[in-house]
Amino acid sequence: SSASTGAFTTISASSNVDFNGNLDVDGGTIKLDGDYPTGTQNVALGNTALDSVQAGGEYNTIIGSGAGTEITTGDNNTAVGAFALDANQTGTTNTAIGYAALTQTTGDGNTAVGSNALHNTTTTTNTAVGFEAGYYSTAGGANTAIGYRAFKGTTTSGNTGIHNVAVGQD
Repeated sequence: SSASTGAFTTISASSNVDFNGNLDVDGGTIKLDGDYPTGTQNVALGNTALDSVQAGGEYNTIIGSGAGTEITTGDNNTAVGAFALDANQTGTTNTAIGYAALTQTTGDGNTAVGSNALHNTTTTTNTAVGFEAGYYSTAGGANTAIGYRAFKGTTTSGNTGIHNVAVGQD
């Protein structure tokens, strides 16, 4: 049910509301919480954001067009930016901030801040800050890259692909 009070309409919790068109919130707050679109305590905002999540995917917060779109059973992930964390299916506790940051499939515990940071990685516990930092980190793990394109081309596993620190441009 709803009641009109001057310029505002109050909608009760039992109301179903469908919008065909734009929703303009000026001077207010939009709060999304609960089980969106499925799973437990997932929040998504953006075209196709988190649209593949299954019942096993929990506590993900995804904001941006195409962000987190392939997450299926991954948990505790945070993505902000268009296409951020878009190919992560089962990875957990990842943080991606920036356009196409941390586009990966299974890695856990990664942090990427910057456009295309950790763009193509399947490894774990990496930290990358900067444009394309850690871009091709496809093997190893526990690496830290800070700076414009720092640690961009690492594709080696074993001792050379783990526990590296790169600071500075390229």
